[in-house]
Amino acid sequence: MEDIKKIIKRKSLGRTECIGSLYNATRDTFCKTTILKSGVSDDAMRRVDISDTKILCDYKDSYKEKFNKLDIENELRLSILTEITALKNSGTYLRDIRKSFRSVRGTLIYIITTIEEHLDIYRDDVKACISTDEFNNSDATHIVTGIKWGTTMTAIFECKDVNEENKSQIEGALKSRLKKIANYGEGRIDVKDEPYNIMECFIIRLLGDVIPHDKERPQSFDEVIKVISDIPLYIKKFNNGKGFPVEYTLYPLSELTKQLSQNVIVKSIATKFNEETILKIEQVFDGLSESKQRLYDLYHDAKSPSDLIPNKIFDEINNYRQMFREERSRFKHELAESLVKIRSGKSNTIEFENIIKKFQKGILSKDSIMTL
Repeated sequence: MEDIKKIIKRKSLGRTECIGSLYNATRDTFCKTTILKSGVSDDAMRRVDISDTKILCDYKDSYKEKFNKLDIENELRLSILTEITALKNSGTYLRDIRKSFRSVRGTLIYIITTIEEHLDIYRDDVKACISTDEFNNSDATHIVTGIKWGTTMTAIFECKDVNEENKSQIEGALKSRLKKIANYGEGRIDVKDEPYNIMECFIIRLLGDVIPHDKERPQSFDEVIKVISDIPLYIKKFNNGKGFPVEYTLYPLSELTKQLSQNVIVKSIATKFNEETILKIEQVFDGLSESKQRLYDLYHDAKSPSDLIPNKIFDEINNYRQMFREERSRFKHELAESLVKIRSGKSNTIEFENIIKKFQKGILSKDSIMTL
């Protein structure tokens, strides 16, 4: 069927919605309203057990690596980078980038899926539950017809202000420790492990839809393992044992209006970006993150009592850092506006690429950073 090709999927990113919720795909945001005026029968819902567990490791701490690990859809990547999409709970990990280039960071990503639900949108009794008044919502492009349930939790390990001569040793110790969990397979996690004194330098934070025992700031590696081992049973307390939304299936409203014989014009996505453009944007933002980290280090070195520099030079560094921050904010804002216009059919991808070129010639360029 032609409408099947227009169905899209979006990761939840900590956003909790229900079957029937309306979605604006030009901004990758929910419209905070539902199209269903009454509950649908259980017969109209198809449920499939998809019980699965994944444990992944991220050592690069880049946008590209984070997106790939969580299998974020291409269009959603652009919405996240330009900050037109809000991130909550487990989704906040995607924008959680280290501040300093001297930090050693590794992340353990724990993903559970439990069940997948789909609404049979073609049934007559389902169509009878749909409120056609909501078709007048000028922002909506899609309706949630499916939800994949489970949860995602990330454990972030960070050792700050690492000397260059010790960096490889600390990175190696962290990778060794994280791999012992990631490779445990389907058996029970063994919480007993030989001690690593070097691991004591790491600050640990947990991000997720829910954290067992309120252990957002565990004090040891073993505490992290304990939290992870408790998650499968812990999430059964939520949403009738299903956990939390992990991914949404979105059906186009333009197709639904045809089924209901409604003479209403609704929004649709006019243009999608190709993979080459998306890869380029990821590289640009990863480059900006690295520049921001190096500026952070340069600024704090300049503030250090052991590295006294003239006030004039310190002021130049401080002013440059401020200008970089403001220009980066303008860059994201212009990209966000262009992105929505392109998806709405009011512009084309050339405008988007021209914005990138313009900013790369200014203060955000690598050449500009190297002059400091």
